[in-house]
Amino acid sequence: MAAMATENGAVIYTSTTPTHIDLSHEKDQWARAVYGKEVRNATVQAYTKIEDQLNDTVDKVMVVAGGVSDMTAAAERAVTDMQNT
Repeated sequence: MAAMATENGAVIYTSTTPTHIDLSHEKDQWARAVYGKEVRNATVQAYTKIEDQLNDTVDKVMVVAGGVSDMTAAAERAVTDMQNT
């Protein structure tokens, strides 16, 4: 993942490859679970991994959205400056 700083110092992350959630370990745990506690543990681990990945993605989307907003404002200022000269 590459990072790019905007005019106000915000960082935008860009990626050419998607980040996928790998639940193969958790699925194996579910398949091998015999007792309720094992099933619950496997479920909690899977939900925790999904939650962490989603929260990370939301954070990155918010950073990118802020960067886009900054770039839009800078472009609007540049157009206004050009029109005023």
